[in-house]
Amino acid sequence: MRYQIMRFGCRKDRINLIHMNKPLSNGLAGMISSPLFKENVAVIVDDTPKDERDYDFACLACGENGVVPRVMMIRELYYDIKRGKPYARTALFHELGHYYNGDLLSSKEDRDKKRADLVVSGAVSEEELKADFFAASYFGKEFVASGLEKIMQLTEDMYKGHSDADDLAIVLRELDIRMSTIRQGHS
Repeated sequence: MRYQIMRFGCRKDRINLIHMNKPLSNGLAGMISSPLFKENVAVIVDDTPKDERDYDFACLACGENGVVPRVMMIRELYYDIKRGKPYARTALFHELGHYYNGDLLSSKEDRDKKRADLVVSGAVSEEELKADFFAASYFGKEFVASGLEKIMQLTEDMYKGHSDADDLAIVLRELDIRMSTIRQGHS
């Protein structure tokens, strides 16, 4: 089995991404380790069809009681992380920011509704901003802002002709606010 290691940050803030050339049949594609984390975080390539997933590009997931953390992602994102694409690395480190900040155990339904309500009022969830700033601490504000901009474009393309334009507008507005906040440098 062939693998490579990518290293980000230094000393106590170092994050190591140990990744395989291609995912195994169960989707396992690598592991992330860091002194910042209580345990290793699995990298899982999820080939579930788009309409059956509850995320677009990547999400942080875990087993019961917050054990066995993993970042689930679409195949294209996995390969784009390895290619160094800003949107892909931004997405991965954003999800790692959620893990670092302890955002794993909040209720998804409640969280999604609160996020949408905040965006409608012109704000963004503090959890989302903290996860973005975690990514920016590794790559810089402009890198993350450009990554969010690309995610915004990909999201727009993915949902062209989608029946619920209101949901898409909320997602795009949230990404726009997050991008602007990162560029301004304050949460």
